[in-house]
Amino acid sequence: MFLEVVIVKFYLHGGRDLNRLERATRSPMISVFSIFSETIPGVPTIRAYDFEDKFRDKFYKRINTFFKVRLYQAKLNNKTNNNKINNINLI
Repeated sequence: MFLEVVIVKFYLHGGRDLNRLERATRSPMISVFSIFSETIPGVPTIRAYDFEDKFRDKFYKRINTFFKVRLYQAKLNNKTNNNKINNINLI
């Protein structure tokens, strides 16, 4: 029982941090969707000043950040669910 409490506290702290990161990736400053919607109307200007590579790199960086957080959340949820199932089996 003591070990279960320690494990739950460990995952709760990690889960809170990941949820905070996930909310941050949804903010307009970092959001993948906001840069996409801003880029579409500005395509002629971006092409005129030859900034395609800059915007592509910025877009890929935001996508990577967004999906890294989602991957960590999925891993944490999977571990938490596995621990719950194992604890139920012990009963």
